[in-house]
Amino acid sequence: MLLGLPGEARAFFTTLKYKTEDQGKREILSFMIPPGATRPSVRMLDAVTMRVIVPGVLALPTNELKLDRSRWIKEFRMNDVPRGEEMGLQLTLVLKDANVNFRDSVTERDLNEGSLYQLEFDPPVAPSASGPSQLLEGRVLAGRDGTLLLISHTGNSQVETNLDLGAHVAKLEWQGATLSPTWRNVSPAGLAEKVHAYEFKGKVELEINLHDSTSHVNFLNDPAAGLYIVSIRAKDGIGRQEEAEKILTQRRKQVADKKIIPLRRVATSPYEPQPDEKIRLNEKEIDESHYLEGAKGAERDRQYPSARGWIDRLFELFPKTRNREFLDFYKFDLARKMAWKAGWLLTELTTLIARYPNTAEYPDLRLTQLALLNRSGHFQEASAILWDPNLPKDEHRTWLERAHTVIGLIQSRISPDEASSLKEGEAYLKKVIDITRDMGPGAAEAHFLLAQLAKVAGNQDQAIRMLDAMTPEQMAFVANNPEQLMETADTYYKYRRYPDAVKYYAQVLSHYPTHATIGPWALLRAAESHRQLGQTADATRLFERLKKNHPESDATVWGRIFLMQLEKNRDIQESLEELDKILHALNLPKEQAESFKERVRKLLVETNRHWDVKKTLDELAALKKDYPKISPEVWERIPALQTKMEQNFKDRITRLDTLIQEIALPEALAEAYLTKAEMLGEAGRHKEVLETLNKLMTISSRENMVARAREIKRLYLLDGMAKALENGRPEYAAILAEIHGEDWRDDPSFIPAKIHLAEALMRMGLHEDALKLLDGLRHDSAAALTKLGAALSRESLLEQGTDAKGAGKGIKESVSPDAARVRLDEAGRLARKQDWEGVMLLLENLPENLLTPGDRVERWRILAKAEAGLERFPQAVQHMEDLLFGRPVGDGMDYYWYASILHKWKGDDKALPAFKRVSSEAGNKEIQALARIRVGDILQRQGKFKEAKELFSGVPALAPSTPWSKISAENASQLGMSLDVRP
Repeated sequence: MLLGLPGEARAFFTTLKYKTEDQGKREILSFMIPPGATRPSVRMLDAVTMRVIVPGVLALPTNELKLDRSRWIKEFRMNDVPRGEEMGLQLTLVLKDANVNFRDSVTERDLNEGSLYQLEFDPPVAPSASGPSQLLEGRVLAGRDGTLLLISHTGNSQVETNLDLGAHVAKLEWQGATLSPTWRNVSPAGLAEKVHAYEFKGKVELEINLHDSTSHVNFLNDPAAGLYIVSIRAKDGIGRQEEAEKILTQRRKQVADKKIIPLRRVATSPYEPQPDEKIRLNEKEIDESHYLEGAKGAERDRQYPSARGWIDRLFELFPKTRNREFLDFYKFDLARKMAWKAGWLLTELTTLIARYPNTAEYPDLRLTQLALLNRSGHFQEASAILWDPNLPKDEHRTWLERAHTVIGLIQSRISPDEASSLKEGEAYLKKVIDITRDMGPGAAEAHFLLAQLAKVAGNQDQAIRMLDAMTPEQMAFVANNPEQLMETADTYYKYRRYPDAVKYYAQVLSHYPTHATIGPWALLRAAESHRQLGQTADATRLFERLKKNHPESDATVWGRIFLMQLEKNRDIQESLEELDKILHALNLPKEQAESFKERVRKLLVETNRHWDVKKTLDELAALKKDYPKISPEVWERIPALQTKMEQNFKDRITRLDTLIQEIALPEALAEAYLTKAEMLGEAGRHKEVLETLNKLMTISSRENMVARAREIKRLYLLDGMAKALENGRPEYAAILAEIHGEDWRDDPSFIPAKIHLAEALMRMGLHEDALKLLDGLRHDSAAALTKLGAALSRESLLEQGTDAKGAGKGIKESVSPDAARVRLDEAGRLARKQDWEGVMLLLENLPENLLTPGDRVERWRILAKAEAGLERFPQAVQHMEDLLFGRPVGDGMDYYWYASILHKWKGDDKALPAFKRVSSEAGNKEIQALARIRVGDILQRQGKFKEAKELFSGVPALAPSTPWSKISAENASQLGMSLDVRP
């Protein structure tokens, strides 16, 4: 049963089932495991003690298991997995017989209910050369020197072998054999890619798919030992022939002694007591088990350093212990529980792998080594073992680590081909999702890493979209990893999604309150996120907590400047309080006063942003229209408040510059410069951001600071160029590229900047320069701009417009937002030259979805002019109606132009209502006056002289200093005389 728990991944509660088969000889424990969960792992701690780790399961009632009736299980204990490891249960089973045979399997059942896990116990079958031939069980042992496939069997059947190294296949055929009920599918490992067993009438065929690197395969059979071994060696391996022969020798001895051990215990190293090896200590004789028990006791108390000390003492007193392999790996497990740094663990593990290259746990150890290489930043070394055949096969953990390596190589700028690496990483992660059926912690991490891949590639929208698409259950799995949870919060913070950043920083601080590395930065960035959201009190509270809990942290140094940033919020609050006093005197209804205040607050927040000047003016005009009862005193006060805030911002920058002069520590100085840059960036002052960071990079030699400065420069360069281009300032985008100063021609992370610069150059008419910049870029936008640039660089668009191989095709194929803006600018230039055919070629087939709402309006406007210029009035009217749909009259210019085109097409009667609307609603008095003249002309032609005279008479008052003021007065006078002489 699955239950959703608040703040946790979907928890899984199931029941342990118990049954017997084969007249009670075989015992089977079974239970369901969650969808997508890691397969339970089985490990022998000593000859009779088995530990089963069950990830993802929180409760496992065991009412059906009766130990007093069990033939093979003496003790059964259940505990939570130790803290710091994957959520789940730890089962400990003590067996009654060290030689009991056991095997585990997972059967897929239902993707919603999970999979059935079975753990079977039965007596080992003694080989008999004279009995019927049966294949009992198989096991693959992978190792550095080669791979061994062990097949336990009875009987003395003839085995035919067929080896085809070219096809990478080895086949074995057992004549007269059958598969025993104990036979289970053999898990592949090492050089054995797949192992398939097929039972036919009168024989069994075994097919082994070999790794491409396989060079030698030897077949060893000993019917008396009941064991068949396939020894596989790679080209660069030394092989394990000697080990295989040793296993057969041991097996024959076991048969002679009638003590057959199961294949799961072959080549393993469980602890075996050595009671004959004793020393005298404090008048007592003790053996090495005394020290092992001491270590286990310390481990239970979570005194892991003490536990390692017990093992070190054991090695000191029993240097020739035969349990060294077991004890070495036990020490390593204790180091992992001590949360050693990845580099320290890697050093210890590398020594162990070199010392025990063919241990039965080699695949898992190799995967752990790969993970530690990734965590310690050794991505080149990790890439060297990325495709080691000894890594676990078809396990999502292997593919996750491959993805981690790829991401690390890209972030470290080591990857020779970033585009290919990004595709590889995406393919690896999709493989994880496929293996896990998109369920469980592995799938959750895969989705998280896909978002990180998009972030590494500079694809902000995709990164955010992927994080947003993750389910609460997946995010709960991510939250089990502090670094990944912090990275999630940082991604939202980096891309200015502050509500989400606050949410995940709060989780970091709640789940990991004592984490010394990420805790201070989580506090700082959470405070900054609150500040960005205008939540000054919360921001201040978190900053005070940062100073109190982490006084020595670099984050606190950065925080010295934090309160300066909060002053901006106080500026807004003080401005609104001042506005409150004025509004209170006006006696406005409460709801109207509050809505007006909110609109003004938004206006003040945007007041320092260069790119929002037009927006600010438009909003101010809209405010005046929406709140006609607001007194002139208020309208005069708002610009004064804006000016005051602008001055306050300048004062803060000045004080920050003073603080920079006072800071002596290089790290703090660099932080101050970065803070200044970010303050400037928040205000939309991209040029000053780049200049500030250029200065930082000249005074700081610290690699991490320079890297951060370079990244912030890149982000604000991209942001500034994008906003400049979106707001019709291509020359400013080019200036930002020049100020950036660094050579980023060969840096793949600057491909978007190159595309922005190429767009700016093309919009400035420098098509050839843009084409040089785009040469060799692999990007959809670059391809579109290249085609468009090639078309625009021709002498005449019209000469090529109907040529499918010429400019017409190049223009029609240039479909990207960048190319769309270039086409729109070029169309505007041609419209000024009245090159209407050229305008149509550029804009007629331009997809509207590539344009911003403002650019879409401009496209309709230019198209309407072109169609009117070509005297295609129905099309011109349609474009103007698209433009005006749902829009207020505003200044009236677009509506006046629409009425004029309509008049040319349909005449007086159809155009009259449109001209009347402009004459009464236009915000521009001169446009309103012109519309009145046109209405008057129409009414005059309709014989409505009195109404026409009234309209003409009102024009001089609307537009007293215009040429048409005098003309209207004369028209009114003539109509007056005409009316006087009429009967």
